[in-house]
Amino acid sequence: MSGVAALPFSAWPTGRKVAAGAVAVIGYAALACAAVYPPACCSWC
Repeated sequence: MSGVAALPFSAWPTGRKVAAGAVAVIGYAALACAAVYPPACCSWC
């Protein structure tokens, strides 16, 4: 493990919070797509 301590979410700058939220939303959308209609998310399904 690295010796650098991670900052708590509340201490993150606003830009990083927005980016993290966008990544989470995109990830959840991809999972929802895969759950509802697998052939749309992968060509080999």
